[in-house]
Amino acid sequence: MMRGLHFLLLIFSLTIFAQKSPVDTAQVVVANRYNSVDAQTKPYVIMISTDGFRYDYAKNTMLKIF
Repeated sequence: MMRGLHFLLLIFSLTIFAQKSPVDTAQVVVANRYNSVDAQTKPYVIMISTDGFRYDYAKNTMLKIF
């Protein structure tokens, strides 16, 4: 009985503390800003991270390796 209660409290605490505030994902449009002709001829690069390393991870944590 106590083991089940501990498990239930663990799941409850993980769901409560794991929630973060929503991230602003709105697109920012700057008026009168266009790509140059030189930039339009270059191909686009789309980088997809499959290792789970976020762009701001090194800035927000104290990593000794980086």
